[in-house]
Amino acid sequence: MAIRPDDKPLATAIIDDDYHAVYCHTYEQAQACLDEDIYAVVCGIHFDNGKVFDYLRHVRTHPAGRDIPVFILLGNSSRYSPSIVHGMRRAAEVLGVTAFTDLIRLVDKVGKERAIDLLRQGLRHPSKFNPPGQEPLPVHPINAHCLGSAD
Repeated sequence: MAIRPDDKPLATAIIDDDYHAVYCHTYEQAQACLDEDIYAVVCGIHFDNGKVFDYLRHVRTHPAGRDIPVFILLGNSSRYSPSIVHGMRRAAEVLGVTAFTDLIRLVDKVGKERAIDLLRQGLRHPSKFNPPGQEPLPVHPINAHCLGSAD
């Protein structure tokens, strides 16, 4: 999980004992942790002062990360206008993210416990993840041209 230290309590509520979670708080840590044993990447939108999209570009160009599920979570402490959320969602789409979840809207719609349950189900079955009130991302292949250079 590539998250801010402040987001760890929420992350530990989502990740249950079925997984060995590795928490990274900096871009450099997250880069170093990407290997063949990674099942999925869960990344907060505010990871390392906004380096989330740089990290996602790295994940999708790394051999171990090309085909794994990647989840972006928009934190539960900031409300953004629908236009800002839409822009973040489109950037995530270009980078081949499996799901982009606005936690505030999800919790507003289904409650905290149900939201956590839905996120857990999404990790178990990424291709079926479609929480209520969330715009699904279109499924399409990405290529190196979309990703550009990570450096």
